[in-house]
Amino acid sequence: MDKKRIIPGQSYLHHRRIPMADRCLEAERWIRCKEITEDGAIFTHGYEQFELKDSCIEEELIKEWKIS
Repeated sequence: MDKKRIIPGQSYLHHRRIPMADRCLEAERWIRCKEITEDGAIFTHGYEQFELKDSCIEEELIKEWKIS
């Protein structure tokens, strides 16, 4: 997804790969954009707050679905 299309306060589907032992698992979760930064954006999931860099946003936020 293009960073320019992200709106703070909206939720997005985060598709990511998680390395575990000798394999790589895929997972999806809904994350909410808190704010846009120069080199990425800050997202929240429950009580967790994290930043995704521009390259991760392009790769991991592949779906443009939003929930309110």
